[in-house]
Amino acid sequence: MGPLLLLDRYTLQSLSDEEMWSIDKYYRVVNAPVQFIDILLQKEEGKITAAACKLHPMDSDFTVHYRISIAHDLLERGHPDRLPSRIDAILTGRKCFPFGAHPEKEALRCWKADEYTTAKQVLSDRWRSTTRTIGLDTLRKGYNFPSVNSFAELKSATLAFCDTPNLQQRSANFEFLLDEADLLGISEPIRNRWLECGMPPLKEFAPYAYYCLTVFTAFYTAIANGLIGTRTNRVALEYLLYLPFCEVFSSNDRFHKQFAPLFLGDMRRQQDFVESTTLKQDMKRIYAYWTSVPETERKAYQEKFGHYPPELEDSITLQLWEKHTRPRTDLKKSRKAWNEILADFHEAFAGKPEDELIREFDEAIAEVRRARN
Repeated sequence: MGPLLLLDRYTLQSLSDEEMWSIDKYYRVVNAPVQFIDILLQKEEGKITAAACKLHPMDSDFTVHYRISIAHDLLERGHPDRLPSRIDAILTGRKCFPFGAHPEKEALRCWKADEYTTAKQVLSDRWRSTTRTIGLDTLRKGYNFPSVNSFAELKSATLAFCDTPNLQQRSANFEFLLDEADLLGISEPIRNRWLECGMPPLKEFAPYAYYCLTVFTAFYTAIANGLIGTRTNRVALEYLLYLPFCEVFSSNDRFHKQFAPLFLGDMRRQQDFVESTTLKQDMKRIYAYWTSVPETERKAYQEKFGHYPPELEDSITLQLWEKHTRPRTDLKKSRKAWNEILADFHEAFAGKPEDELIREFDEAIAEVRRARN
């Protein structure tokens, strides 16, 4: 499995079928709710279907909506047995995911089946939340965002602002975050839990919620200081709220180029931003390479190195694999060592029930290898 990759809609649309083959082969795509609203914004059914057909639910990961993640972090962090869908029911006032296990998965199915009206209904709550107008109201509510002169100053000023003890004690940070995430309706239980925990710093109390607070704060600080305009699309902003769920984010959007590098690594040790033109070119090169080599050579490589990307000069995919996945190894040598270990087990447990379990385990591994090839 390759690095977790988040694509914005423009990057997704720019990829050809051949390039998507390379994406699916060397990355684990992360499907965030904002992508689906971004696709829906196109309105033209043909473009929606074309984008939807590039998403493969069986070979990708789906994240829950950022509002659900924030609420879960603030209300029930430390209780993994409580499903996020339960919080989704609280936020939307409806039964847990009435259209299936995941709204975005259902919308994807509808788009591929040309059921556009149903898909829009499925995503209606997401649509209202994501397409809210970004205006000056937030700036007029007296939050007193810090003064900065450049993007170089933005991150440090944002963190200093979000960590101000006075703002937290007055619950100003909570009010701003819950207002911006449209969660004021559940503010009372959140504040009660925070008080019960002894009013700890937000970054310790709810790390993901704190991360979102820094993103929102940086965004409005940039607006207040004229670094970006008020017409910036909120959809573009929301992509940043899903960065903690990926290892690589690819976009060619100017706003993303400015903001994404500020937040990469905040909740993961290593993350990368890759411009979509760079990713697209690399996917094209990899596809062309594999179609140019003989099938015997391709099979020999897979037998030796599995699904590790080819060693092409300056390949961003190879660099990302070396950074985010295990080192490339000679699988033949590894399998030989594994077979020797298995032989020792079979000899030790010969004639016993454990030997049959070991054989079943070995057969399962072989089946997985065959499926990958």
